[in-house]
Amino acid sequence: MAGLFLIFMGSYAVLNVYLFAKVYCVYPQLGRLRIALAIFQVVMVAGPVLGHYLEKWHSLSTARAFSSVVYCWAVVIFWFTLLMAAGDIWNAGVRLSGMHWPAAKAALLPGALALPVIGGIIAVLLCYGLYEAQSIRVTHLDFTTPALAKGQSIRLVQVTDLHLGEHMNPHRFERIVELIRQQRPDVIISNGDLVDTSLENLRPQAALLASLEAPLGKFAVLGNHEYYNGLARSLAFHDACGFKLLRGQSTMLSPHVRLAGVDDPAGLRTRQECHIDEAAALAGADEPRDEQGRDVPATHGRDAHATNTDPHATYTILLKHQPRVNEESKKRFDLQLSGHTHGGQVFPFHLFTRLFYQRYSGLYELGGSRLYVNVGAGTWGPPLRVLAQPEVTVITLSNP
Repeated sequence: MAGLFLIFMGSYAVLNVYLFAKVYCVYPQLGRLRIALAIFQVVMVAGPVLGHYLEKWHSLSTARAFSSVVYCWAVVIFWFTLLMAAGDIWNAGVRLSGMHWPAAKAALLPGALALPVIGGIIAVLLCYGLYEAQSIRVTHLDFTTPALAKGQSIRLVQVTDLHLGEHMNPHRFERIVELIRQQRPDVIISNGDLVDTSLENLRPQAALLASLEAPLGKFAVLGNHEYYNGLARSLAFHDACGFKLLRGQSTMLSPHVRLAGVDDPAGLRTRQECHIDEAAALAGADEPRDEQGRDVPATHGRDAHATNTDPHATYTILLKHQPRVNEESKKRFDLQLSGHTHGGQVFPFHLFTRLFYQRYSGLYELGGSRLYVNVGAGTWGPPLRVLAQPEVTVITLSNP
């Protein structure tokens, strides 16, 4: 973990040097302003560490304001590097062409033009990213199952990746809570990465979550950030919010609807107590099915497209922070709910997310089971989202 952090910080520093070098070459007349830019960049490179210490000193509002600038600058640097590098590649190609066709040199992009154009593009992207992060949508999923009595339905509201702490503005959080309340849930689910700081920093947020009512209960699983935050601190926060953690366990929402959950494997890497045994969590679930969703040999709760019509089947939902599917487990659940990916959060990080997670956003068929990957309602790092609109998901199970 420390090695990855050092690699990230080193790469980030190099990108800042690249920007400074471009500005230095294009605008030599800036004089002392270049010194101010260099000092600003040094502070920004050290910013992730400084913000962490501000949060530890319980200066959460200061940490939030400072970290917003720091992480937005990190995105600016990334976008600048991509756009400017594309311009450099273009100019290199034009110069090579100019060796044979001198007229081609007219297509060179001068730095004095490229820098303000790139700056304008980045400014537009930043404004849009701030807007999209505030535009939380409600996604509706409707599944039918004979596991419920005729005419019965259960309404689950899934929220994930809130990252409460320096990464979540209190006003945005209040809007998310109100949005959850408006859905009138029977069950509320937190799919991990709920908290990134101590309960002492988040008493008002804990009280607001505790005020949410769900007749069939509020349940959660631990994400990787709960472990980075410290298990004891994360457990205390979930308890204050009234969430029951499912840690390699299951619970019955109704006589034939089961909810199971496991911890994120980050607990193993950080050497903290961790329950990732899906077999234990799903113990008692019906017998496994084949890849076509047919029961082998017992019945299992299925959606309308399947052939099972047994009213005493069990519909099983597995909560798992990361959208990785265990091939053995998928024969024992009907629906896996996950988060973690943020849908990439800021374009073009979608491309990197897809390298690590084949299923990174939306609903996927698993040959008899399903996976839904929620892109999250919060943000981590910059308070931005670009082409990854945040969401709260409403899942309705019914037997019409």
